[in-house]
Amino acid sequence: MKKFLAIVFAIFLLNSATAYSAIGDWQENQSKGAKTRLLGSYYTNNKGERKLITGVHFKMAKGWKIYGHGSDQIGLPPKFNFAASKNYVDHKVLWPKPLMAEEKIGKNVIPYFYYKDEVVIPIEINAENMVAPVELNI
Repeated sequence: MKKFLAIVFAIFLLNSATAYSAIGDWQENQSKGAKTRLLGSYYTNNKGERKLITGVHFKMAKGWKIYGHGSDQIGLPPKFNFAASKNYVDHKVLWPKPLMAEEKIGKNVIPYFYYKDEVVIPIEINAENMVAPVELNI
């Protein structure tokens, strides 16, 4: 699933102490096994810096799962490409604690990580200008 989410998401940072957040529309994948949406909010860290945190919210149908970070031998975890975004520098995925399972393939037992039902995968976004609008395109 190379391009699992096509969404334009804009967050505006105003010059006040109030927190701002945004929620994107649900996008359903072709197989109807999952739907996703983008969440986002600004916050002030312990150094007094304004930061942008987003999250990709996955809601999986019964019996479906997505693979977690470090499961490359058994399945591919989601990858996030923000190349088409505006006022974007880079990002860091903050993988939540996954469930763990094992898959027996021949004589080998391969452990893997996964998420089922519903999960939000947080992503820290670094913007070029934190007081300008950030438009995220995944």
